[in-house]
Amino acid sequence: MQAKCVELAIGNSKTKKLFIAGRLCQSDIFVKILATRFSDMEVFVPFRSSVTPLGAAIVMHGSWNNEKDLQDILKFRRVDADKSVNIRSYSLF
Repeated sequence: MQAKCVELAIGNSKTKKLFIAGRLCQSDIFVKILATRFSDMEVFVPFRSSVTPLGAAIVMHGSWNNEKDLQDILKFRRVDADKSVNIRSYSLF
């Protein structure tokens, strides 16, 4: 279901990087499956478990923080695909 949502969101674009967040990102199995399904993209998940409040803070960044660099606040890790699995052949639809 998540893969289908990503496919619909991407459409025909030439997206090369996929940033995912939310509770499911805490599951190494889920993110590995998603990275494998979209092995032609770089898949990233946040190091922090709850980035929704952080996203709101980033939107308001200019109001609360004089620093221009957000690198130290928001960090992601890359999730590599499992090349031994051909998950692209599986589909629910």
